[in-house]
Amino acid sequence: NDTVMGGRSNSRVEQTDRGVMFEGNVTKNGGGGFCSLRFEPTRAGELARALEGAQGVSFVVRRLKGCKVWKFQLSEGYDGKSWQADFTAPEGPDKQSIALSTFV
Repeated sequence: NDTVMGGRSNSRVEQTDRGVMFEGNVTKNGGGGFCSLRFEPTRAGELARALEGAQGVSFVVRRLKGCKVWKFQLSEGYDGKSWQADFTAPEGPDKQSIALSTFV
């Protein structure tokens, strides 16, 4: 969260029976204006094999209020390469699919 920069955004992640739920409140009060989620797979080799030949990533997102444009970022770690793609979050739950070819 942006609290590392003095901001006041907050978020949480929870394992559910439908997958992982990441939710938060993003505000520009106090500076910053972001929330993020990072994870390291416990079986990186299995994840790499699952992604071989993949054409994109899909997820369900819903915006309650505020900013419509968001960023999805893939990274090799804190000091590694990273790729990002923008998407627009709808007001109702909607499946988003981002082709890997759109990541820059």
